[in-house]
Amino acid sequence: MSSAGACGPAPGPNHGGSVPAPGGSNPRKFSEKIALHTQRQAEETAAFQEVMMDLSSTRLTKITRISRNLDRRKTFKVFDLHDGSY
Repeated sequence: MSSAGACGPAPGPNHGGSVPAPGGSNPRKFSEKIALHTQRQAEETAAFQEVMMDLSSTRLTKITRISRNLDRRKTFKVFDLHDGSY
C-alpha cells in the first residue's frame, strides 16, 4: 500500500516548499489572465449593448410607423364620417 492519504498523494519535493511547483500559479500570469478576461468581458458587453441598441431602434421605428398608420386611419375615418358642413 502507498503512503497516499485520503486526500491524494503526499507532497513531492517541489510541493509545499518555497519553490513553486511546475505549472503552479504565477502571479504575473494570473494578472494577465484577469486582464484578458476583463478585456473579453468588455468586448462582449459592448457587442451586447450594440445589439440591444439595434433592437430598441428597430422597435421604436416599428412603433412609430404603427402609430402613424393608426393616426392616418383615424383621420380618414373622421373625414369619411363628416357630412362636409363646418
